[in-house]
Amino acid sequence: METQQQHSERKRAWLQDAKETGLLAARKNFLAGVALWIFGTTIVVSYYNWPSARGIFDHISELKIAWGFFFSILSTAIFGGLIPSLITAISNGFSFSRNVYLTLTNVGLWGLKGIELDLLYRGQAYVFGADNQISTITFKTLFDQLIYVPLIGLTNVILFVLWRDLNFSCRRFRAALGPNWYANRILPVIISNWFLWVPAVVLIYSLPTSLQLPIQNLVLVFWNLILFFFTTRRN
Repeated sequence: METQQQHSERKRAWLQDAKETGLLAARKNFLAGVALWIFGTTIVVSYYNWPSARGIFDHISELKIAWGFFFSILSTAIFGGLIPSLITAISNGFSFSRNVYLTLTNVGLWGLKGIELDLLYRGQAYVFGADNQISTITFKTLFDQLIYVPLIGLTNVILFVLWRDLNFSCRRFRAALGPNWYANRILPVIISNWFLWVPAVVLIYSLPTSLQLPIQNLVLVFWNLILFFFTTRRN
């Protein structure tokens, strides 16, 4: 029987492996992350300093307010599901039927994520405020990255993709997870996400609430594009 000390040592080993894997992924995609930060900074600076750009963003904001959750579902399904699926199809060259299957499931997943993200941004505006003060941005970023992302934001995406890859078999899904599934599958991605996405999240929360989801979607699709670019170059 495993002693308490052996269990603690094994747990520390799992956490160390997760940290090393996450940091390796962050280092591997560091240049892509820099491009992401520059892109996000350009959007924020343009919004607050370039009247022509602000007019475009204000129009998007008006559409978001007018369409409500329909805008969230549609835009997130396109930018989070459809476009990345097309990028994956170009990159990996799956069969037509496989590409259609992946695209449909990704669009469905990210359409639902649009509602989830919209509720996140609205809820945080209600709790922490809708201004762009440093304290407000800090609270929102901490809640986003330390509570929402580990519990829901990344976790449900990773688990859904695994379940889908196992043809939605609950039995195979439970077997594939294993006893320490969070440290093995989720934690490395979260650690990598912290290093690459925290600056982008700060920039997103510096914008008005009605623009946070549209800009998040724009940053998300840009992230997929630059990952595709850097991956292609490495290959």
